[in-house]
Amino acid sequence: MNRQQFSELIKYPGLTDTRSLKMLEDIVKRFPYCQSGQLLYTYNLYRDEDIQYPVQLRKAAAYAGDRRILKALIESAKKQP
Repeated sequence: MNRQQFSELIKYPGLTDTRSLKMLEDIVKRFPYCQSGQLLYTYNLYRDEDIQYPVQLRKAAAYAGDRRILKALIESAKKQP
């Protein structure tokens, strides 16, 4: 994933899909303290109904500077079909 793709996902998290999941997983492994990466990865896991979601949610909550952002992101995924 390049910088432009990552920026697009930050602006439009709804663009995440199964392809972006592996790329976001790589970012989280390489840069574990990247809050945006953690939030997007968690969001992507939630949307894909991945079994790793509950574990990653706890990690993302720990790394999040403001958990309200994480909650709002997940809530926005619940509203999408």
